[in-house]
Amino acid sequence: MASISQYMQKIKKALRLLAMALFMILASFGLGLTGAILPGSRERYMNSEIKTEQVDKREDDEEQEMKVKS
Repeated sequence: MASISQYMQKIKKALRLLAMALFMILASFGLGLTGAILPGSRERYMNSEIKTEQVDKREDDEEQEMKVKS
């Protein structure tokens, strides 16, 4: 007769195998949802130009500069 510890070791091994198979199935399902791990093309980044904002002066600043100049 096999002891209880031997049965527990077999159950533990089977559970590990089942968990690994479950993780593989979940990973493949996630990969199928997204289509790919990395994006396939960089087209949206190729022709984008650098955009900067111009800081506009306040009217108060312009008035002070006029006072300083005169």
